[in-house]
Amino acid sequence: MDPGAPSLWLDEAPATRLRALDTGTHAFDAVVVGLGITGVVAALELAEAGLSVLGIDAHGLGWGASARSGGFLLVEHAIEYPARRARFGADRMRTIIEMARSTHALVESRFAKAAEHKRCGSLILPMDDDAEEQQTLAEAARLLAEDGVPCTTGVERDDLRGFAPGMSIPEDGEVHPGKLLAAVGAEAAAAGATLRQALATEIHPKQRLITTPHATISYGVAIIAVNAWTRRLLPDVDIEPQRAQMLATRPVAPVRTLEPVCYGCWGYDYFRQRDDGRMLVGGRRHRHRDDESTEESTTTRPVQDDLERYLERHLSAFGPFEIEARWSGTMGFSPDELPFWHALCDYEDNPSTHVLGGMTGHGMGLGAVCGQTIARSTHCELSDTERRRLDLLDAKRLR
Repeated sequence: MDPGAPSLWLDEAPATRLRALDTGTHAFDAVVVGLGITGVVAALELAEAGLSVLGIDAHGLGWGASARSGGFLLVEHAIEYPARRARFGADRMRTIIEMARSTHALVESRFAKAAEHKRCGSLILPMDDDAEEQQTLAEAARLLAEDGVPCTTGVERDDLRGFAPGMSIPEDGEVHPGKLLAAVGAEAAAAGATLRQALATEIHPKQRLITTPHATISYGVAIIAVNAWTRRLLPDVDIEPQRAQMLATRPVAPVRTLEPVCYGCWGYDYFRQRDDGRMLVGGRRHRHRDDESTEESTTTRPVQDDLERYLERHLSAFGPFEIEARWSGTMGFSPDELPFWHALCDYEDNPSTHVLGGMTGHGMGLGAVCGQTIARSTHCELSDTERRRLDLLDAKRLR
């Protein structure tokens, strides 16, 4: 798996790199494969429970998607909410909201300073020429308020061009995803977890064995959290890779003038300004669907050109721009656009291998609590809230 060029976040957080796993045979109580936000939080939970834990990743902490994302922490993707609520029902969507809030609370309570966390709020902006999107966002505001998410409608900004009045959600926030992954990894290591670079090539759930090119690992329980690359290890698990591309400008002002993290065009496009004035823009995937349905982590000229045009059309008030960095990451999409969990049994019919993925672009907001919940389900009695999460994640719903 080629990780592609590092992101701006990875460049600024070199602690995401890992030492190679020693050759030979290894045995651990628990093994986590894939150390994005989902896997590394699972490793932290298992290590703090007193288990011997090995976490492996093909490259480093967050190198697949987590530390290549925009770094948004959202209570829910608002423009999608009416359709998701109609499909899954209010009760399940309230569980999703609870899970997103729990992830945000975990980050805020334990890693806020290290991860440059800020509750800056979000701003969702429909396009000024799309009446359907404007109507959908108005319906989303009504339903979110009904389900306990405070929001404000009719928000306008003169420095953002081509948008109709938007909706803000004050409790949303942002992080530096590279530094967040490094901080969680450091906590997991301090709790006793061994985190190493290694490419898992085969998983044998019946024997509870994982092989790499140079090592064999036996385990009591395993959590497979490689998301977009799940099919390489378990071909029958239905997770589709989707590439997402971003760019960053050089600082365009000495201070930050755009406070909230922003979404536009049905949530396909997203942008934020950092405190040093850098503008980060991602998206445009919907204009290149066939090319972006891939696990190849490279940038492409057509999408990057579209992102530059987006800057000039919608964010020109913050320019002029000079591009400093370009990168991509690979997301994993589930069949119904919610993450799922599937347990595989060993020869004694014990559910010992737990596959978790299909974050569908929501990994930064949901991944931590998903990883934590599945990890806890392997070693302790769950609370009622955690059982509701597990019930929602259960892959049986896909049948």
